[in-house]
Amino acid sequence: MIQQDQSTIQQADTQHCTEARPRTHAGYIPELDGLRGLAVLFVLLAHSPVTALHCLGGFGVTIFFVLSGFLITRILLHEKQQGVPLRAFLVRRAARIFPAYYLLLIVCGFWRGWDGIPYAALYVYNWSPSELVLPPYLGHTWSLCVEEQFYLLWPLVVTYCSASRRVGVRLLVYCLALYPLFELFAPAAGFGNYVSTLMYRATPFQAVPLLIGCMAAYSEDRIRSYLKHNMIPILLLCGVILYLWTTQTDMITGQLHLTIKSLSRIAAATMLFLLCQSPVAARVLSLSPLRWCGMISYGLYLYHAPIYAGLLGVKNIWFTLPATFVVAIVSYFLYEKPIRGIGYRVSKSARMRIATAHT
Repeated sequence: MIQQDQSTIQQADTQHCTEARPRTHAGYIPELDGLRGLAVLFVLLAHSPVTALHCLGGFGVTIFFVLSGFLITRILLHEKQQGVPLRAFLVRRAARIFPAYYLLLIVCGFWRGWDGIPYAALYVYNWSPSELVLPPYLGHTWSLCVEEQFYLLWPLVVTYCSASRRVGVRLLVYCLALYPLFELFAPAAGFGNYVSTLMYRATPFQAVPLLIGCMAAYSEDRIRSYLKHNMIPILLLCGVILYLWTTQTDMITGQLHLTIKSLSRIAAATMLFLLCQSPVAARVLSLSPLRWCGMISYGLYLYHAPIYAGLLGVKNIWFTLPATFVVAIVSYFLYEKPIRGIGYRVSKSARMRIATAHT
């Protein structure tokens, strides 16, 4: 789904730097690609006919959100330090996200009709009228809408606000407080049966995992140091297992059950993100198959729903799952990557101008 290419800052021009930057603020982190690969596999399995795996879908998307917030903020902070203009980041992101997304919408429009597609095209489906339900091959676009709405604001905060970390912490606190308040008072306000839908896909709620990732980017070195030589990684793994067990057995009920389920999912995704910062987990997540899945994860997430729904004429999971990988690979190498190169060239040009100005 959410593909933030870390390699965009791996080859950053350092000629204009006054001091060397730490690796954790400028380098590629392979285990995060592996974690992204694991997250997209969770989503692919959750949307398969195996009912027992359905709980993995929301978990996988939440992992994507935490990762996205971390990587985007990491890039923004680094480029702010280097004096790279924000427009370079925005052009690079647009070249990475929009081409495959709008190609999917056009194909689905001609395939099954255009009902609901304008909401997805404008990235507002997650706020669409309650009676509108996009067909299953486009329903997953709600998470992409959340991200685009969030990143209308956050890059501006990081780039132009000197107290961006403080702003992020306050936003996180406000969004966390919104969960119990909304669940308690929304029914009386007339939201009725739509409470669970809004708590799952509305941007103020899903901003929580995004902001957690954003805040982690400010403390990356400290997090890595803290997780290196103690038992915390084992406790984090136990927390993830506990979440998966409780959701699968549907043990969470009663008042505020939506808040508890949502926050426990976010907590488990955060635990898994933190776990991958430990040396042992990092080695596992750096394995080539997981990193490879992470590399094409945006296409896997984007194309899997229409392919599962029969876009290629077959709905059997033994065909649709491999077909999703084939389509994502072809799209990545023949369509997405060449267009993304345009964004890289714009970014490189901006870096060269900054470097020239400092010489």
